[in-house]
Amino acid sequence: MKHVSILIPKGHTSLVNIEGTHQIFSEVNNLRVERETLLYFNIKLVGLSSETSQPSGLFTVNPQVLVHDVKKTDLIIILPYMVTKEKPLRRIKISFHGSLNNIMVEQSW
Repeated sequence: MKHVSILIPKGHTSLVNIEGTHQIFSEVNNLRVERETLLYFNIKLVGLSSETSQPSGLFTVNPQVLVHDVKKTDLIIILPYMVTKEKPLRRIKISFHGSLNNIMVEQSW
């Protein structure tokens, strides 16, 4: 089984991208179950914190696991950040050293 980590960034993210990405991998699993084969993907929403609220306050994303708790993953999906004219994102730096335990995400606003 392949472990898929969908990284949930802090700040304004696209909820549609999070849900859509999760749904695509889940559908592959559903097709495999229909054909009576084993699941192919172990899909996890992986966060930098236990919850990420959107700036509007209307929605909150609750990751299933935190970055430092993931011991091994086969695929890391980094979703797009949402930026505005009022608060442009100047830089994203991602350092990855072998496992999610050693991942570092720095955001500069």
